[in-house]
Amino acid sequence: ADPTPSPTPAPTASPAPDGGGSDPCFPAAALVSLAAEAEPVRIDSLRLGDVVATGLADKPSAPVFFFTHKDAERVYPFVRLHTADGGAIALSGSHYIFVNGKLTVAGFVKAGDELERADGGRVAVVAKEERVMMRGLYNPHTAVDEMVVDGFRVSCLTDAMPVQLARALLWPMKAAGRGVPPAVVDAVRWVARYIPKGQESY
Repeated sequence: ADPTPSPTPAPTASPAPDGGGSDPCFPAAALVSLAAEAEPVRIDSLRLGDVVATGLADKPSAPVFFFTHKDAERVYPFVRLHTADGGAIALSGSHYIFVNGKLTVAGFVKAGDELERADGGRVAVVAKEERVMMRGLYNPHTAVDEMVVDGFRVSCLTDAMPVQLARALLWPMKAAGRGVPPAVVDAVRWVARYIPKGQESY
């Protein structure tokens, strides 16, 4: 008799970026640079309307106009990147950060890549901790989709959806110049579940 064929293995999904998850954010202890302050402040102390530094030469500051996440209690895994100058930043693996001159999902950053400092200088990543458990989930959004966290330029956007689509959806809210109702934030999260995710880098 013919031998019984082996079953075909079921396809598996591609792994998420290290430290990734469905709630891309920064931990409560992350430090955000303000436009008018010499010292950065903890991200959990930010309020709507606070003006933060962006690292952009043409628009060096921008107001915070809403939060997609603002949870003080939850503990979550983050990627922590250490740089050659002694710096470090922790963020979810699915959050975009400026790497090698491009927006890149943090989970895909590796040793030797260069992060961008607030002054435009670059510094090499020397180590990466892939699952650091930290308290808090915060994701403030600014009018220019960028800010400075722990001294590094980061995006306010994540790979929940393509960057161009995220900017298009956020534009009416920015134009209105006021806070975003929670129902709108929930609607954006619902839409994000049914559309393709963003690319690894832009």
